[in-house]
Amino acid sequence: MEKDDGTVRLNFSEEVAGFDVTEYPAAGNSGYVYDITTWETIWHQKISRNNVENTVLNPNGETVASVYYYKTDGSENTLIYGDPITDGSVMTLPRLVLSYYLLFAVGISLICGIGLVLFRKNEKIRNGLEKIILLPISYLFAHFLIKGLHSSTYLAGRDFYLILLVTIPLYFALSAGRNILKKLLNKKPKITS
Repeated sequence: MEKDDGTVRLNFSEEVAGFDVTEYPAAGNSGYVYDITTWETIWHQKISRNNVENTVLNPNGETVASVYYYKTDGSENTLIYGDPITDGSVMTLPRLVLSYYLLFAVGISLICGIGLVLFRKNEKIRNGLEKIILLPISYLFAHFLIKGLHSSTYLAGRDFYLILLVTIPLYFALSAGRNILKKLLNKKPKITS
């Protein structure tokens, strides 16, 4: 809804757990176009029923040319305020940036794996590489836990932070497992006579 001072306010329903707003200039410097998406979570539905606060799109008085709502299912964006920016339809495409992070983690894992083979007799380097390789492996597991087999995303920042939040405990769990396994393998049996 537009207020008397020209600001545009977003009012969210109770089901909304979070939202994302992307802003970019409209053609011909006629103002700004805002793309909005919302989501709900099981946590929000079942446990924490805190409402998302309503927000103002243009607190500094920028001109709002149009506001589009997009779903994260590949359907066309819906114009909810202002004038359309094109004569046809508008569609928000998923971002592929998480694919690059995934490839980077695979590359680091392969480099560390090759290093482990090459330096298998040097215990100091091997121990360092074993610790390092667990980080990209943890990231790979976290990525598949959060995103599954695909890495396209409409909310790259949110998904990346979730992946990192899962990576950290996975890394510590794998490190602890590595240390326990090393202690078990290095344990010498007692000789009784």
